[in-house]
Amino acid sequence: MGGKGEIHNSGNWAANLSFIEDEPLKGKFSKGNLLSHPKAEKRRHRPDIATDDQKIETYSHFHVYIPKSGPVILPTMKHEEAREALAKTVSTDTFKRNEAQSALEQWDRNYPPTEEQLQIIQEKLGNGRLSIWLKENFSYPLLQ
Repeated sequence: MGGKGEIHNSGNWAANLSFIEDEPLKGKFSKGNLLSHPKAEKRRHRPDIATDDQKIETYSHFHVYIPKSGPVILPTMKHEEAREALAKTVSTDTFKRNEAQSALEQWDRNYPPTEEQLQIIQEKLGNGRLSIWLKENFSYPLLQ
């Protein structure tokens, strides 16, 4: 596989992140408080000090990137977005055209692994042990 791999963390806000004014039964944040006192409003929802009805559930997941060669370089736009941008740009818009072309070249470096390579990667990552460790160690108690 040649390149130096990296593991990247992606965080996601859960569905219960909404405004009280928009969804009284589900909302957590107050638009007014968020606009006037953003730090205080966000702090109220920290998992170590929030009441159960104030807590906001968050989740994360991880991506493993292993390029064909060299360091990991993540594309500047999604693969489909780059193809669409390249198809839509006129020949006079060289900046946008070059940006889309560059993103497609970056995606070419981030090819999906073959089944054999995927098995090697899974073995090197411990056949699920990394996921178990992350779930056990990268959760609420760590945030306190």
